[in-house]
Amino acid sequence: MRVCAPIEPWHANDIGRSSFRNGRSFSQRNSPATQRLVSCDYGIIKRNYGAEAFVLTVQLSTKTCSAHNHPEFILDVEGTIVKPALKFLRSIEDMVAAGEVFKLNDTLSVGWMIAQVWPHDRKTFTLYEPDMKSFPLKFVPGVNESILQMTMQMYTLDSFAISRDKMEFPSIKQSAVVCDRIGVSRELYLARSEPANERDSGWFIGCAQDDHDHHDKKNLKRLSLYEAFLQRREIQNWMAFPQGSMILARHDAAPRVWLNDQPLPVKSGSFVAKWLTNQ
Repeated sequence: MRVCAPIEPWHANDIGRSSFRNGRSFSQRNSPATQRLVSCDYGIIKRNYGAEAFVLTVQLSTKTCSAHNHPEFILDVEGTIVKPALKFLRSIEDMVAAGEVFKLNDTLSVGWMIAQVWPHDRKTFTLYEPDMKSFPLKFVPGVNESILQMTMQMYTLDSFAISRDKMEFPSIKQSAVVCDRIGVSRELYLARSEPANERDSGWFIGCAQDDHDHHDKKNLKRLSLYEAFLQRREIQNWMAFPQGSMILARHDAAPRVWLNDQPLPVKSGSFVAKWLTNQ
């Protein structure tokens, strides 16, 4: 499967100064966003988890794929992820320039997620992503959730001062060993070791209950990471942590994290620190 390069988190003011006429946004400067801007509007969208939100939506396009006799990609993205979406589009351009040829129904990885190539119109492509609620996988238009989750995973890694060159994105199609109480346990214990094979993510996801024996195979099962996510969505932020990581994720207290048996404190002012402050 093709792999897009990880993207950097961004700040909201990176889209550039804009004025708004009749509900649409027109940039006043020649920013990277406006060079790729197809259209821009406000509207109500339904997120993958069912909630509705009134957001700025931006349609962005690759620009150099046609120079290699390849269709351009057009993506509809939320205004809050414009900068990482631009970096993602540049990754696609680099892949095409290096000789990659995308066809309809091809897939590529976006962090731990999977995107699928669909037609945007007769001459251009777009991407679909899993809706993250249906099983088996159901693809829906856009890559908003994929880009957002990849960014959150990097922020979480940063929060424990782990270098990004150590992050290891699995795939939602890879498997994990899970205990049969993860759906009901208030606390989760996650540990990542060397994968057994290419289908294995290396992750163990279990409850943190002392009376539950994780050495007893009757208490364990192997699921795809996607299936595990459907049971416990909060695992998503930890998935890029490298081999040797152990995490105790708790609802009512700060998470505890170890890397190669060394405890890692939460960095002051980090994403996780701010999240804990707001709880």
